[in-house]
Amino acid sequence: ADQYDGFILDQFGVMHNGVMALPGAQECYAQLAAAGKKIVILSNTSRRACNAQGKLLGMGFDPVALSGFVSSGEETYLYLQNHLQGTKCLMFTWERELSEKDASFLKGLDIGQTDVDSADFILCHGTEVISTGSDAPIATNFVHSGDLSMYQPLLEAAKRRDLEMLVANADLRATLPSGSLGHMPGCIGREYQRIGGRVRWFGKPHTAHFEACLRMMGDVDKSRVVHVGDSLEHDIAGANNVGVDSVFVAAGIHSASLGLQVSPDGVIDSQSPALSQDQVNSFVAQESAGKTANLAPTWVSAQFVW
Repeated sequence: ADQYDGFILDQFGVMHNGVMALPGAQECYAQLAAAGKKIVILSNTSRRACNAQGKLLGMGFDPVALSGFVSSGEETYLYLQNHLQGTKCLMFTWERELSEKDASFLKGLDIGQTDVDSADFILCHGTEVISTGSDAPIATNFVHSGDLSMYQPLLEAAKRRDLEMLVANADLRATLPSGSLGHMPGCIGREYQRIGGRVRWFGKPHTAHFEACLRMMGDVDKSRVVHVGDSLEHDIAGANNVGVDSVFVAAGIHSASLGLQVSPDGVIDSQSPALSQDQVNSFVAQESAGKTANLAPTWVSAQFVW
């Protein structure tokens, strides 16, 4: 920690699992804050920053210690606010949008919801329901199944109309509170891109979001900043793209591929083999095959611990 003055932290798989803090993460966060480090959270959550930040205190992380919070959802919201007022979208979203009080992502915007034939664009915000603004949203269960069949006709219709898709969470997979891997909005965005659709991406690994974090740190030199994350493709590649060091947290989304047995609450099984640098190097080389992005981390840690 002495090598760095600024820490850009991923949330899911590093600090918490969406419901509770991961082992050692509360202490590590508190120690960094006590040492006067500047901390900015960079998350691919499609929630707005104010909503996502509000959840931290309940999991034992004091948001007062933060210099900033950048979420892909917030960046998406600002884009909608500045460029797409007075339009309508077909929305792929989460069930919470319909069930939680004040959860609506479009609240405060002059943007309506409609079907693919009348939409001005697609907002890919979540992977549980398809919403046209009617009283009968369509549940897809894509987050668990990964089955695109319910989306495919809509994507093809949108492609014929040359609709742009805004992806509010670029993640492909995320570890769910149950410990299983969930399919995220990035999967739908990739499929739309594959069939020739226009996609506007928000979140990691895109450089603009890392640069927003650096601005929030003020005069901290980039060479004294490190990003801590568990996804090679989003966290580590993004850090390398912008030119900051990185810590790869191995017990996150890639834990099974690295032979780590991790419980849903983040405890590494004592029978798991010790993590070796050679093992990590081999995995990074495997994941890098055929890709232009640099997935090699500066440092490796099993978990976000002090």
